[in-house]
Amino acid sequence: MTSVTSMFFIFLIILIFLFAVAIKVFLCLFIYSDAKEHSESPALWVILVLFIPDFIGVLIYFLLGRKRVVICPACSARMPEGSRFCTACGCDASAASILKGFSKSTRRYLIALIVTLGLILASVVALVITALSGINF
Repeated sequence: MTSVTSMFFIFLIILIFLFAVAIKVFLCLFIYSDAKEHSESPALWVILVLFIPDFIGVLIYFLLGRKRVVICPACSARMPEGSRFCTACGCDASAASILKGFSKSTRRYLIALIVTLGLILASVVALVITALSGINF
């Protein structure tokens, strides 16, 4: 019985490690995509998120790194929020709307993150149920 219990804890530790790595990878992909979309330096933000521990880098990105983007009503080009005129067509940007939501590529990363986390959670629940029911392999 002790070998099953020890294998259970080893497998649980491996799953927790994979869970943490999956979260970090998807956060980096999300921040890379989002920073690129908002005309930031995506590589710099990904490096900050990777090397600043305890998700402090993610908090810094969301507090300081995200510029709001404005869509030109005439040509649909993206420009920084403070712009008075569109950089692409020269249109007056005072009537431009602020881009809301996330782009399609960013949504894909978020959906992939949710699916991955759901699969990892389901495997942990199945492992716990199997260990508690006493089924030996």
